Amino acid sequence: MNRRARRYLRSYSMQFIFEEADRRGVEIEPMVLMHGQEKACWYVLTYRNHTEVTRFELMNPIASVADQVCTHKVACKFMWQRAGLSLAPGKGFYLHDTEAAIRYASKIRYPVIVKPVDDTHGRGVYLNLRSEHALRSALKELRRVRPEDQEIMIEAYRTGKDFRVFATRKRVLGVIHRIPANVIGDGTRTIRQLVDLKNQDPRRKPTMTAIKTIQIDRTVREHLDRSGWKLTSIPKKGEQVFLRQNANLSTGGDSVDVTDVMHPGYKKLAVQAIRAIPGLAYAGLDLLAVDIRRPPTRQNHTWIEANSRPMLSMHHDPVIGKSRNIAKELVDLLFPETVRKTV
Repeated sequence: MNRRARRYLRSYSMQFIFEEADRRGVEIEPMVLMHGQEKACWYVLTYRNHTEVTRFELMNPIASVADQVCTHKVACKFMWQRAGLSLAPGKGFYLHDTEAAIRYASKIRYPVIVKPVDDTHGRGVYLNLRSEHALRSALKELRRVRPEDQEIMIEAYRTGKDFRVFATRKRVLGVIHRIPANVIGDGTRTIRQLVDLKNQDPRRKPTMTAIKTIQIDRTVREHLDRSGWKLTSIPKKGEQVFLRQNANLSTGGDSVDVTDVMHPGYKKLAVQAIRAIPGLAYAGLDLLAVDIRRPPTRQNHTWIEANSRPMLSMHHDPVIGKSRNIAKELVDLLFPETVRKTV
């Protein structure tokens, strides 16, 4: 990769794509649109007379409308309902329409989730709201930081292990079990000290990595408090303490590759989920499941959403398990004429 392209590199996931493209002789040119801009969102990729424009991990094989469906959680749910996938009941509302949202939550029964329909990395998501009071508090908190016409989704809360499935219209390329940020007790260190120790792993960094630093913030303190812990508590040896409820890797969660143990039935459903959205060439699919080693049933799993700009770096650099070269597959889609150039 040339020095200028590397200088403006914005995404760790894109680094894998560009390195793969560069090995095949594809020229990479950052599109710097604003004076003083330190990172580029857009890039021009050229191989001979073939030119493509990419934005983050969004590339030409994905149609514009398919991307819009994926970035609107209610639209994605609608398409998946048509395909007969196993989903949690959910419906879209404007943030200002509090009473309608409350009535719907009562209809589908608590606990519920509230989340913006178009955000990522778990921002603005409130999980396991077990009462009308808890839901009203979450909506009030959202109104403090979001406009009144913000679209949100009220959804039934489902439990299960958290998985990210990277699939194309033909097959599954990688599966990651995402585990919420956590520490394992040694019987002597406090939770804060255990976090500091875990963050000493050289792979954990704030940016440009698939394995993020664990940040201690208000969300962590509140979750520990609800769980009966404090940062000064000393867990027993071998005792696992979760620091958050969500399993987002961006907040320090752990990634474990489980591609080879996923039951073929789930892989078939993942391809079905991709094909359910016209124009979607690939995506990272969020799945909750009891045990992905066993056949899927309507009762043991729930499909959550599709990500057309997935964090593919988690498959290249998992905390535990085999690395999966997702970038190769994407460059194959983008520049099929270069496939034979890869060793």
